[in-house]
Amino acid sequence: MHSTTDTYYDVAKARALLSERFSEKQDSDTEHPEVIRGKFRVKAEPAEIQKLVAEFDREEQRYPRLEYDLGTGVAIITLQPSAVLSVAATAMATPFFEAIMSPDLKPYLKSAFDTCSFRKDEEGGLSRRIPDFAVWNKRTGIKGKPILVLEVGVSESYKNLKEDVEMWLGTGRGVRMVLLIDIQENPAYQNPLRDSTPEEMQSLSLLSETEIWDQMHSATGDPFGRHVLQGRQWLGQMSASAEVWIRDAATGQATMQGQRQAFVGPEVTPENVPNDLEIRVRDFYPELEGESDPVVTIAWHELRETMDQSWKDFGVERVLETLEAARKKVEGKRPLKAKP
Repeated sequence: MHSTTDTYYDVAKARALLSERFSEKQDSDTEHPEVIRGKFRVKAEPAEIQKLVAEFDREEQRYPRLEYDLGTGVAIITLQPSAVLSVAATAMATPFFEAIMSPDLKPYLKSAFDTCSFRKDEEGGLSRRIPDFAVWNKRTGIKGKPILVLEVGVSESYKNLKEDVEMWLGTGRGVRMVLLIDIQENPAYQNPLRDSTPEEMQSLSLLSETEIWDQMHSATGDPFGRHVLQGRQWLGQMSASAEVWIRDAATGQATMQGQRQAFVGPEVTPENVPNDLEIRVRDFYPELEGESDPVVTIAWHELRETMDQSWKDFGVERVLETLEAARKKVEGKRPLKAKP
């Protein structure tokens, strides 16, 4: 089950959230998980997006990270990746990294995380996108166009994720394959402290990070299930699915290769995890020389084992950063100035 809700913030909301990231003051409520960690999208006139980028895009800082397309007037802002996103991206990318280090592929391919920042002049203007992981042909290097990208979405609408796929596989992009990991939470997150008493806030704020970890527990015993701390729910049930997309040679359109595979969810147990996914390297690098036909294998049971603590880590992050946001709001310290 994936989210069907499209959420685009306006420029004023985006500016407020980014200002909080560059300040010691917390003015707004923390109802939205994007205020703490994660990714949100802004839709506005291209000129307004350009102003937002000019004001807050700081190349010396990895996050917040701004991606944008001035042709469509859309910006994608990542405040800070969550633990579950980082672990999922690393676990999914590892088999590709290991394959690329083999003697058959090392002379031809290169991979990296979060470093593909390509800009392309189009009819509407400039665009910049940064995937969670990418593979390049060594002949072009990382300043060229990647041939394979990985995108991990956490609580994003499927429509938005599909738009990302179509953007990467669009004509002239050079990308041959997109791996999509769609992670959802049910029910959707709401700040558990929105109606808390001062006494409850005080009790929670006295806990150390280790105590928060020890006391937070799954209400169902499932490491990917609902997690509770002091009677309040901080995480819903996690579900995760994967899709492989390629560009159809005949039509030029983005086409799903095979079926969507759910590897985490209330109906997925260690006993019925999908079979391993095998991806032929020649599907995204047909220029490979020689007669070898290497395959990258994604073992879903191993991916689950790697991720089984990251959901709880995500919950601990939420607690700590929600408390920090509440502290800033109470103290009301003077904000730092945004970039002139």
